[in-house]
Amino acid sequence: MLMPTLLPEDASIYPRNTPSPVRIHPAAWTAHLAGLLKLPTHMLAVEPEFHAEAHSPTHAPITILLASFNSIDLPWDIAKQIHAQWISITDTTGIAPAELAVLRLAYEHMIG
Repeated sequence: MLMPTLLPEDASIYPRNTPSPVRIHPAAWTAHLAGLLKLPTHMLAVEPEFHAEAHSPTHAPITILLASFNSIDLPWDIAKQIHAQWISITDTTGIAPAELAVLRLAYEHMIG
């Protein structure tokens, strides 16, 4: 999930081995994301070991963070309310290359 906005079309994605020395606190970021998704904060968990950046000639570097749901039951009703949808990985073939690169990094991170 890319939130709160899509990445620039000309972005390149770079994984980082360590987080940036200056970054948003995970609790603040989780609260912000939960607010955007209209979810209780406790439903999201920050993945603290995931660090990536998007670089683009037309935008400043963008820090990419990863959160996961704390439950196997996805909030289907909330997705409808915010005009979102859940899709499987196999349905992502038409997404932008930068978003696909983020998905690949997130998938690799989650499966270890």
